[in-house]
Amino acid sequence: MQGNARQTKAETLLSAKDNNDSTFSFSNNMDETLRNIRKQDSAKFALRFPSMRSSGNEHEQKIMARCTRGSAPKYNKRIQGFTMNKLRFHSVGLLGRKEEIKTIRACLGRAMQPEKQTKEVVMISGYSGTGKSSLAFNLKEIVNSAKGLGAFVTGKFGQYQSGEPLSAISQAFGELCHKILSSNANKKDGSSLCDEIEEALLSELQNEVSLLITIIPDLAEIITSKNPPTKTSNKTTSGARQTGMNYALRVFTRVMSSYFSPLVLFFDDLQWADVLSLEIIELLILDSQNKNSLMIIGSYRSNEVDRSGQVDGPHILLNTLRNFKNMEKAENELINLTQIEVGNLGREEVNQVIMSLLSIDDGPKTVGLANICYRRTLGNPFFLLEFIKLLQEEGLLYFHLGLFEWKWDEKAIELKTSLTKNAVDLVLRKMRKLSMEAQWFLQCAACLGTSFTIE
Repeated sequence: MQGNARQTKAETLLSAKDNNDSTFSFSNNMDETLRNIRKQDSAKFALRFPSMRSSGNEHEQKIMARCTRGSAPKYNKRIQGFTMNKLRFHSVGLLGRKEEIKTIRACLGRAMQPEKQTKEVVMISGYSGTGKSSLAFNLKEIVNSAKGLGAFVTGKFGQYQSGEPLSAISQAFGELCHKILSSNANKKDGSSLCDEIEEALLSELQNEVSLLITIIPDLAEIITSKNPPTKTSNKTTSGARQTGMNYALRVFTRVMSSYFSPLVLFFDDLQWADVLSLEIIELLILDSQNKNSLMIIGSYRSNEVDRSGQVDGPHILLNTLRNFKNMEKAENELINLTQIEVGNLGREEVNQVIMSLLSIDDGPKTVGLANICYRRTLGNPFFLLEFIKLLQEEGLLYFHLGLFEWKWDEKAIELKTSLTKNAVDLVLRKMRKLSMEAQWFLQCAACLGTSFTIE
């Protein structure tokens, strides 16, 4: 218990920030803080492990060197996220995806040049767990910080939401509405972004705004006119309604991309998209009247789309992908299609991930562990991280406070683990360790779609 108390205190000190400065200045008291922690731990471990007494200074020097290495600017940043016995999952990021990042950022760079009037379409494919979504989200911070003018929004299709057409499109545009409301609240010049967008939509759509609100319910918080448009008659034919909906969504995207530059729409898990949603995405890309900065990113599981011999014929997404390729050829450089395939990590990249997780700079030291992890997960990033979590939970990977470093037993890991065939096995294994109440809660949450709030 005392060790845990010291650890908590140390983590608090090491992660604290000065109230008057966004960068925590650590240099004055770091040495004293770490030495005090070291002395208390050394006293405890020296009693249990007499052989360690002679090498105490060496271990202390190793600790200090690990915490202080690097130049001063990097030093403060490194210490800010420092913890003693936590796996550094936040540090992994997109290790091993240098080329993929370079490619997708180049696409964004082109999209941020409205004078070219070229729509960027990026299709990211790969097996489940390879990091397709993470690659797309790598652009989010860049886009949202584009002088406050960019917007990156996401819609995710669900495997069991086929009865809810346009669910992901509604989700993405709903997120965009929330961004507008937030931007409106932060305006200091007295102008109203909501009023401007409401006026633009009403002038273009008039009565069809009501149809748009049925697709994007969050839009009702922006369209607050005292003279709301007349609702669409129930007698309208399905064909006319479909035409009106297509037009309304094109206008909505056109208006939004005129206020947000660039506007990036990311549609995740396209392998579960309904036919209507895929048609709408095609229409947004083909809208020749939209001259604004628009980038559409889609991700899908290639193993679920490219399977041959399906009972119901070829996957519907294959036809859409074929249409995208034809669009690029026919539209005379008005559409730029980029396809990125995200595969598994190699042995070297797996070792880099483990080095980052354990905050170890000595590559050869982790090669043995990396080789085992590679064989067990085949380099799948999601499997890899879950496998390492499992090693820690099983006590096969642990942080040694006496040595102040991570330790593991490769022989024990080889004996007690097996090949991870899919993420489901790992997740189920972890879920079964939860209480019955927690498992019941997860079952209820699974019925609420891809995301939900606790309320």
